Amino acid sequence: MSDTAGNQQVEKRKIGRPKKNSNSSHNSISTPVTMQKQQDSSETLP
Repeated sequence: MSDTAGNQQVEKRKIGRPKKNSNSSHNSISTPVTMQKQQDSSETLP
């Protein structure tokens, strides 16, 4: 029981920390998408 509770606490800590990392990675993933959209719009303009 104590091991399971310890693992849950570790998981909560891991989940709490990577939230910032997942957000930053999400931004880095959405950035290329925005660049692709800009390229598409620039191709549509000419």
